[in-house]
Amino acid sequence: FAFGGTAPLKGQGGSRNATMRMPRLPFSLANAIGISSAAFASKLAGTKFAPSSLVPKENIWPVLPSASSSPVAAKTFTLGDGGNVENGGLLAMLQRRAQRVIWWINTDTGISRTIDFCSSGPLTDDDVPHASSDQLYDKFGYGRLA
Repeated sequence: FAFGGTAPLKGQGGSRNATMRMPRLPFSLANAIGISSAAFASKLAGTKFAPSSLVPKENIWPVLPSASSSPVAAKTFTLGDGGNVENGGLLAMLQRRAQRVIWWINTDTGISRTIDFCSSGPLTDDDVPHASSDQLYDKFGYGRLA
């Protein structure tokens, strides 16, 4: 997907000859930091009383699979920190068919040193919050969001 402005006038399917209008304002590092810090966006986006200036919005359009694909217009989306969906980036790596993954996660809950994960048998949903972070255990089907 691409950010800002309207969809390309031609070449949306990938081309060195793609023609685009310049967005009103360029997408900047400040925009990216603001979006990544907007964890509240998912809660405010659907409310009637949220000030619209608090929730980041951008025009986004897909980069199409081929030059012969029918063009798709840009749509305005509300954006925010993706941690309300999946905070570690593991699912994106799996979707991209990564063959190997090294995954560091920095959380408020460390992995338990008292639970033997290999021989203790199945854990219950009550055990899991004390065993590791939800960023880890939900990938194995535990917790209310799994």
